[in-house]
Amino acid sequence: MKLLYEIASGNVLARYSEDLNAQMAGMSLAPSEPAAGHALIIVPDSVAIPQAIIRYADGEFIVDQDAVAQQWRNVKEGRNQQLSNSDWICSVSDFAHPKKDAYVVYRQALRDITKQANPFALVWPQVPQ
Repeated sequence: MKLLYEIASGNVLARYSEDLNAQMAGMSLAPSEPAAGHALIIVPDSVAIPQAIIRYADGEFIVDQDAVAQQWRNVKEGRNQQLSNSDWICSVSDFAHPKKDAYVVYRQALRDITKQANPFALVWPQVPQ
C-alpha cells in the first residue's frame, strides 16, 4: 500500500494499492509527482493494518484503533450472519445433507476468521457449492 501524506502535519491524505500506476492508468489526469508539501511513501510490511493509518509522525505510523475495532465488529457481525445462514445444515445431528462435512469445515473457518491479523484484508472461506 502507498500513502500520500502531508509532510508538515503527517496526515494521510490518500491511499493507493501497491500497483499505483495501474490504478492511475484509467484516470484522465494522473499527477506525475506529488503536490508540493506532500510525499508519497510505501507502507512497510511491518505495519499490520495499513488501511487504518491516520498519521505518520516521528518515523512511525499511527493507526486509528477505533477504526480497527469498528472493522472487527463489522467482521464479527458478518461472520455471525454467515454462521446463522448455515445453522440448519449442521444443527440437526440426524440430518444427512450431502455437503454437511464441507459445511462443518466452512463454519470452523468462519469461527477462525478473527485469528487473521488485518480486519480490512480478510480471506473469507468459500461457501460449499
